[in-house]
This record gives sequence, structure tokens and C-alpha cells, in this order.
Amino acid sequence: MKRTVLSVAIVATSLFALSCKHNPKNQMACNAQDSVMVENIQYVIVAEEQSSANNKAYSEKAAAEKHNNVAKLFTAKAKADSLRAEKHKAVLAKMVDTTKLPARPAPKKVVPKSTAENLKQSINDDEYQITIVYPNYIEQAVLAGDSMVVTTLQWAADARANDKNYGMAVLETVSKNGNDTEVSEVWFVCPQCGSIADSISASGTNSCGMCGVVEDDFIVVKN
Repeated sequence: MKRTVLSVAIVATSLFALSCKHNPKNQMACNAQDSVMVENIQYVIVAEEQSSANNKAYSEKAAAEKHNNVAKLFTAKAKADSLRAEKHKAVLAKMVDTTKLPARPAPKKVVPKSTAENLKQSINDDEYQITIVYPNYIEQAVLAGDSMVVTTLQWAADARANDKNYGMAVLETVSKNGNDTEVSEVWFVCPQCGSIADSISASGTNSCGMCGVVEDDFIVVKN
């Protein structure tokens, strides 16, 4: 199955003070590594939420330019972004008392350009996330021995790598043909890891190659 990752406008986030849960003996249940993990997860939540907002704007622009299939791609990417943000939030809630953390900044409004330019921007954003942000955060989570965080971050990184590949392929098609008639009319989003696809696998596995969720549960984007 082919997959993709979602475009993201990088948002600089302030450092968040760590609010740790206490164990039954009223001793702090976290350390410096936990603080770093919390800051890292806070950052990727903001990044995914910003990416979702960007992709919604890109989708509207693509539809206005009569690139309806590209618009569906951006819609699928926006859904996957939001899904990954929620997964990161769930992980964060298991680590700390999130009610004691400062409020995260809301997504900034993006002014979309042409569909081709928006595809290029999404590719660049994906590249930054998969080469700089996620590898660094995954390495820190591995060193901290936090398998839950490692898994969630790795799924997000892999999904974004797939997304970049889709973006490049769609951009090439649109640039070559001047239209998106050869771009898939239906997109699928895995509800577990946020991976997207332009077709259901014909390999016989009938499940997400990344996390194993059965493809019957995929979110379908066709409007």
C-alpha cells in the first residue's frame, strides 16, 4: 500500500514548564529526561495542528483552482494531521497532568498560494519534520527508554515520509499535465497511525503496513 505524510508549517513553540504527576509517596515521578519528552511532544502537537490548518487552506485553494483530486489529498492530509495530534495528546496525558501545562498556541492562519506552490511547501515541511525533528525526538525517547513515545513518534515520522512521496508524485503529475485528472479521486487515512493511501492494498494483507489496523476501518476521503 502506498502512503504519505502531511505538510506542516513549522511553528516555533515556547518551552513548556513541566508539571509532573506524583507517585503515592508524593515523590516526583519524572526527571530531566521526562521534561525533554514533554517539551518534544508539546512541539509535535503544535506542529501537527498547524499542519492540519495549513492543509485545510490548501484544500480550499486547490478546489477553487479546479484541482478537486488534489483538494481531496490535502483534506486527507489534514485529517491525518489532526489524528496524529490527538495521538500525541493521549501519550502526553499518560506522562503528566496536562491541566497544569500552559496552553499551547493556536494554529496561525496561512495564506495559500497556487496549488503547485502549496504542494512544494508541503513537501518542504515534510522534509524538515522527517530529517530534523522526528529523528532527534525519537533518539531522545529511545535513550529515555520510553517505548510508548518511540512508537507514536516513529509512526508519525514514517507517515510523513510517505506523505512527502505522495506530494512529490502528485506535484509531478499536475506540473506535467496541467491538471489532476490522473491523481486519485479517493484517499484513505489509517485511524491509528495517520498514514494515508490512494488505494486499498491488493497484496492480500488487508491491513495498514505501518501499524496493522485493518483497512476496513480506514477513513475514506472522496468528497
